[in-house]
Amino acid sequence: YKVDDLDASRQLILAQVQAHGGHVEGDDRSERGSSIDLNMRVRIPADRFDAFLGTLHPLGELLDQQISATDVTAQWVDVEARLAAKRKVEERYLAIVEQARTVAEILEVERELGNVRAEIESMEAQMNALKDQVGMSTLTITCTKPQAEGGRDLPQFGLAVKRGWNLFVSFLVGIVHLWPFLLIAGGIIVWLTRKRTARK
Repeated sequence: YKVDDLDASRQLILAQVQAHGGHVEGDDRSERGSSIDLNMRVRIPADRFDAFLGTLHPLGELLDQQISATDVTAQWVDVEARLAAKRKVEERYLAIVEQARTVAEILEVERELGNVRAEIESMEAQMNALKDQVGMSTLTITCTKPQAEGGRDLPQFGLAVKRGWNLFVSFLVGIVHLWPFLLIAGGIIVWLTRKRTARK
């Protein structure tokens, strides 16, 4: 969006994110010379996605919009099937533990049971991540505020003044370092001038 006021645009986005039950994941600004950009990454419930987009029109002129969707059905089915299989393995190990007679057998089964449970927890985390991906939509909103031409020239003018001042200071420092030689050269010139005048 091309906007006139970045702060007002940010406040509008924050208000609408909250109103639609979402949250902000990223919020930063960057300067590109010709403009200042506000980038906000937000998560919105999937069923409120279209309604949320409709509230962004007051921001300003829409310059670009890209919407894409990812189908995670196959991934969900795969993880769900593997999770069910691991839970059956867990049940079998629990039954074996009850039948174990020696400490060594119990320790061996419990070690394998621990490995299976770790895999189950990992798969459950994948399922939760997929649920979040399906239930929430991610949007990256960029608001651009063009900078005035005068604003872009001012830093260059200031840089030129700074460089000129540095050169002037360097010139003065050079003179201070050379003054003994200049004094000697001046004395020689005066002596030669007086000598020529005496001859005449």
